[in-house]
Amino acid sequence: MRSRSRSRSPPIPQFPLILSFPTSKFNEETSNVKHEIVKKFDVDRLHISDEVTMTDGAFRFIYIYSDSLRAKIDSLRLILEAIYPERGQGEVNISFQNLIDPSSIVKLASRGLNTTIQILPDVKGFPERQAKIIGKLSDIEKSIKEIHAFSLDKKPSPEPKIPGIEKNSAKFVIAEECVSDFVGRGEVFIRRLKADNEVEVKVVNGQGLPCKDTENIVVLTGKHRHVKKSIKQVVTKIIGSLGTSGALEQTLKILILSTHVKELIGPQGSIIKDISKKAGNAKIKVLSDSETEKNQEFTIVNIDGSLESKQEAACKIYEVLYKGEKLIPRPYTPDDDEMKIFVSVPDQYVARLIGKNGENVKAIMSKAKCKISFQKAPIAELRSSEGEKIRMCFVSGNSYSISRGVKLLLEQISKLESI
Repeated sequence: MRSRSRSRSPPIPQFPLILSFPTSKFNEETSNVKHEIVKKFDVDRLHISDEVTMTDGAFRFIYIYSDSLRAKIDSLRLILEAIYPERGQGEVNISFQNLIDPSSIVKLASRGLNTTIQILPDVKGFPERQAKIIGKLSDIEKSIKEIHAFSLDKKPSPEPKIPGIEKNSAKFVIAEECVSDFVGRGEVFIRRLKADNEVEVKVVNGQGLPCKDTENIVVLTGKHRHVKKSIKQVVTKIIGSLGTSGALEQTLKILILSTHVKELIGPQGSIIKDISKKAGNAKIKVLSDSETEKNQEFTIVNIDGSLESKQEAACKIYEVLYKGEKLIPRPYTPDDDEMKIFVSVPDQYVARLIGKNGENVKAIMSKAKCKISFQKAPIAELRSSEGEKIRMCFVSGNSYSISRGVKLLLEQISKLESI
């Protein structure tokens, strides 16, 4: 089922072609045919489930989503060739809606064809009925086409959902072939982003609406200000990865909760128009309508324009939808930009400042809300005025937490000197 803009009428519901085969019939070649189908035919998604236990063993279900019946049948042919390479006799289970009379399915599947059909018992937790078709593969294809065409005007079955991801995160849709360039060799880009901005970055499979099987989702989580700081770097990297892969489409795709669509658009489109204007007239399109909002957890937002306008639009959308964490009141109003300073500490006191298992320095960091680390060894060239060895101590945080941390450190050193 294709996503449509809000200005168009809702898409016509389409029932996916759902087939099942014994797990024993699956091998690496069968799984690889999935990628060939998605690239070759007009198929939005092809999902292969994990094992499902049925009365006569373990089965794998294949869901094929497309508006084109021909694309589904062409996909079926490739799947059958992979599972039954000899192209002789075979058997396939096809799913149909519960609201369809099973006797109608029997008539359709065997009409003028050399096949036998058996209605299978219900499977716990599976909403559709299943029919087993046995016969020549060419006849099975024709039977499946008849059954599936009969099902197309019925209410669609819910397809697999996107894996659980953090709701208050920044989410970007990226083509599968761009992922390796995005993360970098040895995941260098992700590691640098984590270290510099204190955010978590992960890439998850995008199976399930509104994504395609050939897409992944970049999930960016952390404190509001840290995520916001990272968005421009992520957008730059995604657009660069699209260029490296040779993709013709340079559209930035953001994933938002469907429940946030109205909040993003605003009354008469006021909010989204304001974001577009502030982002250098970026073209922002929400791929949603009233029906998909009801049935899908997430919705894709497309952003076109210059790199700068894409960056700015992505930041503004994140600001509108995720207001950020509440700040804890403090005695002073510190500068929130993180800084780092160093303090020279007599080497002879470092071990006691750190304490057993780091308990002393951890206590200081907890009180001051800052980070403290010590140089591993003193530098030979550096000495105090009394000729003592010196070790560098690094203190990082905002201005308030740094001043608090240094004060506590000096107090501890003063106590150690008086002993």
